[in-house]
Amino acid sequence: MSKANCWKWFRLYILATKGCKCVQCGKTTEEAIIQAGHVITKSYGNIYYFNRFDVFPQCSYHNSLHNRDNIPYFAWYRNTFGDKRLDRLYELRHKKIKWVGYEARTKRYKKIVEQLKGKNWKP
Repeated sequence: MSKANCWKWFRLYILATKGCKCVQCGKTTEEAIIQAGHVITKSYGNIYYFNRFDVFPQCSYHNSLHNRDNIPYFAWYRNTFGDKRLDRLYELRHKKIKWVGYEARTKRYKKIVEQLKGKNWKP
């Protein structure tokens, strides 16, 4: 299994477990394309790539806005989870990891998504 396939299922896992609504504006899949957006961008390191504490549903507008102006998303995160959690998340950038085992990770996300599909959830 590839990293791209793993990301596909991780994205669906995020939407299945956190909702299909943009955390910043509240738009749903009926109103916008809902993506899985990183609070701390992946460019800071692999530690953020599949980190469920760093990824939340965002409409495509807010996800792309975050690339130019991250303050609103940081503000949402801080208001929702507090300064300590944001600080802990940010400190992870110093931790170096290499993702391996995409197959097991993909299977785990896929299993959770399949279990939740029947509970009034649609991606």
